[in-house]
Parts: sequence; C-alpha cells; structure tokens
Amino acid sequence: MMDENSKHLLELQDKMEKMPDEELIAFVSENYPEAGWCGKRKLVVRKILTFERMRMYGDKDLSMTDEEWAEKTKQS
Repeated sequence: MMDENSKHLLELQDKMEKMPDEELIAFVSENYPEAGWCGKRKLVVRKILTFERMRMYGDKDLSMTDEEWAEKTKQS
C-alpha cells in the first residue's frame, strides 16, 4: 500500500511528464522559482521530484532558506 507522499510524488511526476515543454517551463518557474532549473526535461522532472521528496521527508536543514536549500539540491 502506498502512502500519501508517494502517491503525491507519482501524481506530480505523471503531471509533469504529460505537460508540453512550454507548460512545464511555466509550471517550474511558477512553483519552484527559487530552484531556477533548466536542462533536459527528464533531469528537470527528476530534480523537482527530489526537491519535493526532500521537503516532505524533512531532509531540509530548517536553518536554511529556500534559496540555500534549492542551491544545495542543484549541486547534488
């Protein structure tokens, strides 16, 4: 049985994979402005899912700002 977080991540992945490129760019820019990700579609989707997973499961250091955390995520 799947927990709510896993279900959310799968739904997010499915949603992003079905979006046309222009819509995905707008979605990322609107919902993840601190991330500033660009690159191949598959990598962007994977990084967003990692970003969300880390946010959900508390891997984020709470002393970090969202911008610092996004930068750390981009480096990994």
